[in-house]
Amino acid sequence: PVTSATSEGVTNPSSWWRAVETANSWSSTDLSLNQYTLQGVVDTVLRQSPASVGIYSTRYQWNAIVGSLPVSGVNADWVATGASSANKARTFCSRSFTGAPVWFVQYLHASFDTDYAC
Repeated sequence: PVTSATSEGVTNPSSWWRAVETANSWSSTDLSLNQYTLQGVVDTVLRQSPASVGIYSTRYQWNAIVGSLPVSGVNADWVATGASSANKARTFCSRSFTGAPVWFVQYLHASFDTDYAC
């Protein structure tokens, strides 16, 4: 991921984000395969960049993909919600799915994705 972004002119990002969503291809029978895949992605990014690594997902999707298996090196969560206001979104700031702090919460405003910084 870092090499590809660098080739597109990205330099010195403050963070890298990996979307972890059930719409992608994941093992539904052996969650450890998913855990190893994500751990490999996080480890690779951390070897190639000093920037933080975050995960964009929901608690439901994270649990469906890795369950309670740990993925180390994750610095932040970006929680996707169906909330329709910043006030409702704010309540998700304490709802980490990886164990890392929640940095952002996504919510809908006038049919557009909007983010609340926690």
